[in-house]
Amino acid sequence: MPGADVILDALGLIVRELALFAATGILIGGLNDLAVDCLWFAGRGKQLLSSGRTQLPALDRLPAPKRTGPMAVMIPAWDEAAVIAPMLAHSLKIFAGENVHIFVGCYPNDPLTIDEIRFFADTHPRIELALCPGNGPTTKADCLNAIWRTLENAEHRRGKRFKAIILHDAEDIVHRGEIALFDRLIEGHALVQVPVRPLPDRRSRWIANHNSKMAA
Repeated sequence: MPGADVILDALGLIVRELALFAATGILIGGLNDLAVDCLWFAGRGKQLLSSGRTQLPALDRLPAPKRTGPMAVMIPAWDEAAVIAPMLAHSLKIFAGENVHIFVGCYPNDPLTIDEIRFFADTHPRIELALCPGNGPTTKADCLNAIWRTLENAEHRRGKRFKAIILHDAEDIVHRGEIALFDRLIEGHALVQVPVRPLPDRRSRWIANHNSKMAA
């Protein structure tokens, strides 16, 4: 039937056009992956070529802060009883001698995490529990809003504003140089963002990724 031939020809044309469209998309995606690989090889080559050079740490090259001030660390937490205690213990050790106050947000229906936070808050005046008004989980932004209100109350009690606010997650391992870095850079910038080095966990089958932390 002539009509059947027309339909088959039309279907063949549609299939060819769709295949061309799909091939174009695959090509663009492949070029994108290739560009990322080239950037990695270029960066790795530059790193290998400069490995023999002595470079001062970036912190040593920065000018001293004009005005030191208290820093606030905000940590939102939900169902973090397994990691929040080691994180806070390590933070207290690393931040020893620093003018830092840590605010940890939590939800009323997360008693295990609350108990861990209160253990530190009851014995360390630099740690404060920020309890969300409603049960969780909600969103990280909602938890941060509860921490923000607690932070504002702390500023009112102290009669002094915090110089900067630093965001951390409950599983983070803080770096001993971050407060000094933020203290120097925040005076000339509205926001400072630094990369986070992912640490492998042999107990996990997940591949480590990359994120960053910031102060504002």
